[in-house]
Amino acid sequence: MNNPLAKNDTNILVIGAGVSGLTTAICLREAGFNVVIVADRFAPDLTSIVAGALWEWPPAVCGRHGSPRSLERSKDWCMTTYNKFKKIHTEFGSEKTGIYLRDGYFYFKDVLENRPADLSKMNELKDKVDGFERGLHIVKKTIDLNFQGGIKDAYKHMAPMTNTDVYMNWLLQYVKDIGCEIIQEKITVNVVQNEQELLSRFNARAIVNCAGLGSIATTGDSSMYPVRGALVRVKNLGKVVKDAHCISHEESSLNEQDIIFIVPRGDDLVVLGGLTQQDQWGTDLSLEVPIIRQMYDGCLEFLPELKELPLDEKEPVRTGLRPLTSENVCVERVLNTHIFYNYGHGGSGVTLSWGCSQEIVHLVQQMLCEEANPVALHSIKIDSNKQTVFVLHDMFLSKTDFRHICSENRNLVLLCSRRGLSEVVPSQYQYLDIVQIVEPYNLQNLLQTYQQIKTDYKLLDDNCRIVTNDEYSVLLAAQLREALNLPGDIAQQ
Repeated sequence: MNNPLAKNDTNILVIGAGVSGLTTAICLREAGFNVVIVADRFAPDLTSIVAGALWEWPPAVCGRHGSPRSLERSKDWCMTTYNKFKKIHTEFGSEKTGIYLRDGYFYFKDVLENRPADLSKMNELKDKVDGFERGLHIVKKTIDLNFQGGIKDAYKHMAPMTNTDVYMNWLLQYVKDIGCEIIQEKITVNVVQNEQELLSRFNARAIVNCAGLGSIATTGDSSMYPVRGALVRVKNLGKVVKDAHCISHEESSLNEQDIIFIVPRGDDLVVLGGLTQQDQWGTDLSLEVPIIRQMYDGCLEFLPELKELPLDEKEPVRTGLRPLTSENVCVERVLNTHIFYNYGHGGSGVTLSWGCSQEIVHLVQQMLCEEANPVALHSIKIDSNKQTVFVLHDMFLSKTDFRHICSENRNLVLLCSRRGLSEVVPSQYQYLDIVQIVEPYNLQNLLQTYQQIKTDYKLLDDNCRIVTNDEYSVLLAAQLREALNLPGDIAQQ
């Protein structure tokens, strides 16, 4: 990480100073960009500090990730982080960075051949990680194989584990050392609606939103919600716990809390967890709360060595809110803007951090290349042989699920006001071929924009359709179809 920094006069604004924000800033800076980080909170007042921070192949024990697209991309992102952690550990060591390379053990209540999803996950990761080994012979003698109905299978591999108290401070110092500017300020405006003002104010060419749950305000992402997690912290006296031990939630279980998550935090602490509660905003949890006591007692039962370890009297329970969206991780460019999103990592923010950040760098570089040579890129966006559907949207939260109207034989073009774009859930971007902001949003400008796209991509009127389900655009859509003599319909919901 000490490569000479390339020279570049391009400024990038990063919103947020959690693990995603700081890692993104580092990757952008090392790619040669000037970076300013704006955040209202820094370590230790961050959700990233609460994280269990055990590297895992997705889906993680506490990750809550299920979207197929997110899972597939996460497999590349997590391996980028895996290799980066090994490199950081070699270059800087554990004491300075808080990164430890230790074994993680994963236990199952049936043989993996009877658990297709877990078997597939194991087969995907076993050749990519260090020190993989499978079988009950790896299980420590102190672990009761009859726990919760019986342990029937297990595997282990080297899994980086991060002491986030140390690591987040190290990241913050590192971004300062490499020349990133840091401003403490809370940005609450919608970045799409206020793009030009933010770009101008910070003299930036791009904005990267890494605001975690703050993205509900900065992006208007209505699909975001918190997944509450809690960790019981015990002192690792005599360093009796050296490795991580995990059991995932059983989908067939009626027990809300059956996860086992035991991870050494550096050398001095062990964190015990497993709590994943959706849409819970409160963070005032303690061992007096029944589900926290159940979580703690389950870990003690599974690994009896823990019974001799005292609670951390300064902070026996640490609670945080994991940011997640309905489609899981959001690493996207807002089409036809200079805005990029990197949020919604749930319980996998540390695991995915370096991979997601590297993808943001790629997307920013791609945007700059497109702006330098826009004509050459026209042909790869729209296939003129396909039907092209123009979707109009202006004001309300978009009801259109573009996945239902996209197909291999159809191009999708969104014509919207800037306010309308801010009301589209970011996970929908993947289905759109072109987004064109129309300001002011009126018939004359919509007609002009349609004609320009038609000319640029050599489209035929007979092969185009105008649709909407935004009530503020229904009349405009009808007027546009009448002016162009085009058929149309209300977009599917």
